[in-house]
Amino acid sequence: RGVWRPGETAHLRALVRDHSDQVPATVPLRWRIRRPDWKVWREEIATTLASGDLLLDLPLPDDAPTGRWQVELTLPGDDQVLG
Repeated sequence: RGVWRPGETAHLRALVRDHSDQVPATVPLRWRIRRPDWKVWREEIATTLASGDLLLDLPLPDDAPTGRWQVELTLPGDDQVLG
């Protein structure tokens, strides 16, 4: 069994830090979710919290393909993956 199944909600969390491991000012970031065939399935823009957390509740459709999905974080308008 995978971590999530189609029809469930994935709860994603990222901890954002700068080069000196400090919490940066709030910043918008783009979640990019790729299906197992590497096609972009969804993108969401979210702003970090004052604590540096970035949260996304992601409802998975009942017909979501199973396999290895990938989540990337980028700056909006930039394709360089931050994490």
